[in-house]
Amino acid sequence: MKAFSKVIALLSLLIFLAILVYFIVLSLNGVEGLAISFVISMLLIIPISISLYGMIKGNIAMLKIRKRIGSFVLFAVSIFYLLFIIALGLLNIILEETSKDEVPSLKESVLAVTNVFIPIAYKEGLLTEEYNGITFHFPKGEETSIDTIKSLYPKVKEELDLLYGADTPVDLTIMIYESVDELNSRTNKEKLSGFYLPSNQSIHIVSEKSGAPYQFQDSFTHEYTHYRTDQFLKHHHISSTSIPQWFNEGISEYVMNMHTFVDIDLNKEINFKDIDTNNDFHEARRNGFEPYLQSYFAVRELVLEHGKDVIPSILIRTKNDKDFYAAFQETTGMKIEEFQATFLNRREEINVLFEQAGEAEIKNEFKVAENLYLKIASLDPYDVYVERSLSYVYIKQGEFEKAMDTLKKMKETDISELYMMSELSLLKSLEDSLKYAEMAEEAIRKYNGETHYTSEFADAIRNNRSEPVIVYKELLNEELIDYKEIKIELLKRLKQQYPNEQWIQD
Repeated sequence: MKAFSKVIALLSLLIFLAILVYFIVLSLNGVEGLAISFVISMLLIIPISISLYGMIKGNIAMLKIRKRIGSFVLFAVSIFYLLFIIALGLLNIILEETSKDEVPSLKESVLAVTNVFIPIAYKEGLLTEEYNGITFHFPKGEETSIDTIKSLYPKVKEELDLLYGADTPVDLTIMIYESVDELNSRTNKEKLSGFYLPSNQSIHIVSEKSGAPYQFQDSFTHEYTHYRTDQFLKHHHISSTSIPQWFNEGISEYVMNMHTFVDIDLNKEINFKDIDTNNDFHEARRNGFEPYLQSYFAVRELVLEHGKDVIPSILIRTKNDKDFYAAFQETTGMKIEEFQATFLNRREEINVLFEQAGEAEIKNEFKVAENLYLKIASLDPYDVYVERSLSYVYIKQGEFEKAMDTLKKMKETDISELYMMSELSLLKSLEDSLKYAEMAEEAIRKYNGETHYTSEFADAIRNNRSEPVIVYKELLNEELIDYKEIKIELLKRLKQQYPNEQWIQD
């Protein structure tokens, strides 16, 4: 029994040492990891030499090993550790230099998978919640992050169902981290706010409290898109290593920014083939390039020119052609080099038209501005800034119904558009006006974290909704209506509706 306890204790020690070395080597860069492996390997020569001496001599007195079998066990264990350490050092180099996996690199996946399946300090005390096939792991106090994902998930899923087809039963894990430092300490990368691991279908994301709510929502949308791209690849038996990193990232960036306006221009380009791998992609970020932005513009241009189906078409053709760039050329009719030379032309043309429209607005030439915005819409029907701008110039021209119809067609509306809709609704319905004003209030609460925020505009309606005349009087006297065109039209209609209200007639 005593001998058995010693064997168990020895095995436990050996396993602990193997895990410790595993973490030490893989947490370092390739060269440092190899150097540590070399030092440990040199140290292992000592027990190997001693065990060889013991097998020849018959015993090792200083270690109290009295039989050759004991020396042989020491020799076997030392050789095993020597091979394990050498393999670990070489693996560390291979994972860092040759990875072409999804986001993040295979090395990061190895580390993070370990975090998910081996109990570590971070997982202790985490809460767990199930939702529609998604398993959340999150620290206490981060319930708002989970609620945000739950409210965002149906919309994002719907967009990706349209792109990739209805999802198979969801089997996804989402881990919430309290800070960027907490997340990045487990990825061996810097400046990541989230990542997706295809190896165990898990999203790792920094909590909503760590930054602005929209950043958290963007991060979830980006990583969930990676998950759906990965599912699509698996469903069609397409090798993930055949898809360039820039295209994979571009898809996620495109979906993330689908209903927003990206007002940043690309000042410096890099050859697409130079950001094929995960390692090269992230290395480019250190050299002054913006590979995420370039990838976004590239995928957006593909969608504008060929429609959304171009994304799954290229992916499926890659499986058949066994080469992404051959599939790219077959689908688009362009070599990647030709595409590289022209993919920003549309954006540059649109930027010029926006400048001209802005100048027309300054000159109060709103019809000219309208025509310019319509031309932009023909070049890019998904540009949400055009819809916002058209609504504005319609109001300035007194075309209020056109303005409202344009706003209602928008899939996503921000705070300014909701207030615009609430003011336009004054011309027809106080109830509708309050509805949009309260939607704007809720958006501000989510955006700024001001849980009790209310607007003067909404309060004026809410507090006197049974007395419309009082509502209008407060809105006008307190100058709570921003658009003078709407104010003038409202007064005109009120004079007809309330002929006996002297303050209106005056």
